[in-house]
Amino acid sequence: MRLLVAVVAVATSLMACTLGFLVFGDRDALTPSAPVKFLEPPIPGIMPGRERPKLILAQDITYPPFAFLGGSDTDFALSGFGHDFANGMKEVCDIDIVTVQTSWDNCWDGERAGRALAAGEFHACMTFTHLRGGRNRFLEFSDPILDVNKPAGILTRLVDGVPVVSSLSDLAGKKVAEVTGWAPTPDTLALSTNKCTGKPFHGYEMISPTVPQGANANDVSMRMLLEGEVDALWIYADQAHLYQCGDGVAADWNCSLWEGFGTKYAYIQTGMVSYTVGGTTLTMSKKGSGIPAIVNPCIQKFKETKSYFEICQKHDLVGSCFPNSHFSSLPKPNIWEIQAPQLNTTCADGYCSCPEA
Repeated sequence: MRLLVAVVAVATSLMACTLGFLVFGDRDALTPSAPVKFLEPPIPGIMPGRERPKLILAQDITYPPFAFLGGSDTDFALSGFGHDFANGMKEVCDIDIVTVQTSWDNCWDGERAGRALAAGEFHACMTFTHLRGGRNRFLEFSDPILDVNKPAGILTRLVDGVPVVSSLSDLAGKKVAEVTGWAPTPDTLALSTNKCTGKPFHGYEMISPTVPQGANANDVSMRMLLEGEVDALWIYADQAHLYQCGDGVAADWNCSLWEGFGTKYAYIQTGMVSYTVGGTTLTMSKKGSGIPAIVNPCIQKFKETKSYFEICQKHDLVGSCFPNSHFSSLPKPNIWEIQAPQLNTTCADGYCSCPEA
């Protein structure tokens, strides 16, 4: 009887050990002697890269040609210069790229890193400008994939063809709205000077509008300007041009709101780049993420390829790209890249030149 009990006990012990091994595997494999090597920052719920880094890069779809939604021929896939550049790096680097859709305020909410980026739902957001000021306290940026091609400008209303804020104004006593969550950020206006006078802007009240869920931040600020709630907008110098609607434009903004460029509103300052550290970047990630160290070597290599030139051509950004041996010539600068003193346009063209003092 005792022998039988002993045999049963041994068998039970062996079964328990076998079950434990099947459930928990080799315990030694989980000890510090066999550490797991991550090729990129881990993201919960995402299979990590096994043989090469695997990056999850996010974009919105409201910012053509940098980030937008493709047509029916692409099954309405994510598209844009950033998307094409990111995937093009596979030509020169052993890297996997997955692009996902998010909203811009999930990347930067106007004051700090956006909720989703801060929570680590993806590694980085694409096509943000590397600015001076507050963003650098929270975020780190890759090398640029486009030169400083996004100058800032100041937009104001026109009354009988005359701007309600002069191109000579230092903005003292004026209400100026930013586009919440977008560059140029409100702190960088104080780092800029009036290109017509060479004097800094000061004494203005900066308004950061609340953007309702699902609304377009540019539309919110533009409505405030047109309705007289503010005197001017601190905004990209090409934004009004980009938001002119025509055939084939899949607009995610209010087209009618942006009508009247040169009759209802115009820029009084253009070509302002002092708010930037560098141009449009591929990745904007949490400070300390290490993402730039992964992508920067790939960025530098890809910018030397013919594919880079072809992507620049595809999105009509040749003049903003970094030239390599495949660029035969560069186009003239766009009107919004030219500072007000050098403009040969009038407010009726949407870009006011400097008036005589």
